[in-house]
Amino acid sequence: MGGKNGGENGGKNGGKNGGKNGGKNRVKKQTVWPILMFGKIYKCSYKQVYSSISTLQIICLKHQRYREADKVKIEEERNRKIYVKNIKNKQDFCKNCGSAAHTEKYCLERTRKKKKNFMNKENDEDYLCVTQDLGYDGNRDRWVGYDPNNFDHIYREYEKIVDEQKKRKAEKLKKKYEKQSIKKKKEENEENEDEEEGGDAEDSELSSDSEKDNDLNDNKQNNKKNNKNEKNKTIARNLRIREDTAKYLYNLNLNSAFYDPKSRSMREDPLANIKNNLENSNYYKGENYYNNTGDAIESKKLEIFAWESYKRGENVHFNAQPTQLELMYKEFLEKKNKLIKKKQEDILKTYKCENITKENNNQQELIHSEVYTEYKPVDQIDSKKNNKIKILSKYEEDIYISDHTSIFGSYYDRETKKWGYKCCKCTDKFQHCVQS
Repeated sequence: MGGKNGGENGGKNGGKNGGKNGGKNRVKKQTVWPILMFGKIYKCSYKQVYSSISTLQIICLKHQRYREADKVKIEEERNRKIYVKNIKNKQDFCKNCGSAAHTEKYCLERTRKKKKNFMNKENDEDYLCVTQDLGYDGNRDRWVGYDPNNFDHIYREYEKIVDEQKKRKAEKLKKKYEKQSIKKKKEENEENEDEEEGGDAEDSELSSDSEKDNDLNDNKQNNKKNNKNEKNKTIARNLRIREDTAKYLYNLNLNSAFYDPKSRSMREDPLANIKNNLENSNYYKGENYYNNTGDAIESKKLEIFAWESYKRGENVHFNAQPTQLELMYKEFLEKKNKLIKKKQEDILKTYKCENITKENNNQQELIHSEVYTEYKPVDQIDSKKNNKIKILSKYEEDIYISDHTSIFGSYYDRETKKWGYKCCKCTDKFQHCVQS
């Protein structure tokens, strides 16, 4: 009965008084927030979530907070001495040299035969190296520990040098002014002496002085003109003289040499066909002519020599080491000429022809000078009349022996394989001619 009445009265009273006393006696329901942390889901209230977020912010954003860097006194810690006893009890020491500032891995000294680890000796005083993090500015400060007072002696030396220079300059100026004053006094004395002499002498001196002044003025003007001309010469070296004709105007024929306007170059000779008819020989001959004559050929030879010597292992370059290359090339040519001469001498010694070569050289000079040629007025060789000219040999020619009408060697017998005379077809050189 009590249970029923209690339930009924409770329901009635609760429904009636719920609007009045419900707000006072009712407990507020807390909202639950599911949070995933460290791979698990946790149910937390609003306050717990807010407190956890604030703690996470403090932990995660610590590196973004301003923090003053601890200033390190590098000069105090640098070269600070440490005295270590009982090395075996200390773990982080160098087993090679016994230093307490570094380990064996970072030791820069030579490897000992007997290491400190196995020696019963105490370590000496050791210097500590600064290993603390100095920050961005501290690691990049190049003037740490610099004392400007150490540079004062250099300032003093330069001040002394400047003072001595000023003194010497003042002495030179004094000497200069003294010489000028002495000259003026001499001139005044000479003028006074001349005035005492006759008036005729004065007229002659005035004329001579005026002539000297005119000569000096003329010399000054000539010097100025020469200086101006020298300046103009240096400017005009790189410019073409406008009075001279351009490259592309020498020959207006379309089939003449090609002119490239971009590079302003004409490789071939524009007057190749008509150059012999020109009066002046100082005409433009094409860039190939100038690139293949004079010192240009020698420079090309040097460049080729540099390539070949570099391939053989010598450290030479045409542009980087020009003087060294020239010396090497001269030595190479000298050695080459010596080897050629030695070979010639050895060949002549083997055949015993040392004296004969000198006579033959003189004979060859005379032989080659006897060539006959005919020239046109245009300095060209006449191709029609210029038949093949036989060069005279050093042997005797047109000498007929033992009544033969032909030379020995003009006939060849194929059966016997011997030379003979064409007139009688005889192969014996000293036999008389049968036909005669």
